Amino acid sequence: GPVHPGSAVDFERISAHLLSRLHLLRRWRQRLAFVPQSGSAVWVDDDAFDLDHHLRHVALPSPGDDDTLAEFVGRVLTLRIERSRPLWELWVVEGLSGNRFALILKVHHAMTDGMAGLGMLDALLQADPSPTIIAAAAEPIIPMRHRDARRSLSTSKDESDRGASRPGPRSGTI
Repeated sequence: GPVHPGSAVDFERISAHLLSRLHLLRRWRQRLAFVPQSGSAVWVDDDAFDLDHHLRHVALPSPGDDDTLAEFVGRVLTLRIERSRPLWELWVVEGLSGNRFALILKVHHAMTDGMAGLGMLDALLQADPSPTIIAAAAEPIIPMRHRDARRSLSTSKDESDRGASRPGPRSGTI
């Protein structure tokens, strides 16, 4: 149920829905790792993934108008994303006037470009109006560790087959 008294936001349900969708969003469970010597960045599955580091729940002070929300969004967007974890955050903001709430999705540009971002949102915000939460994939996620990423870069031209790939839609400095 709602976390804050009088809240219309069911944060636990949002959290459960997000967890149920993460199997569709592999990059959201990956972090950057750097190959020794070359310093090349690769994506590896984060075996210490914890949703609590990415999903935030806050309430705006009264009156919760659009200007207050805009100011808060500006502050959120200036905060640096922790680079030792997957490079995204989702903020659930309640306390807006008119019994509204907002979602602020912050994704580092190394994770996506415009079209890939739309695919992520499509996977996250399922258009099906059914309240049914999709069960997570039965196949377990096997984390790729640093040594596996190093081996992948040195033995394969197609890193994506092994779970590691260069960051971003185009390679570049983060």
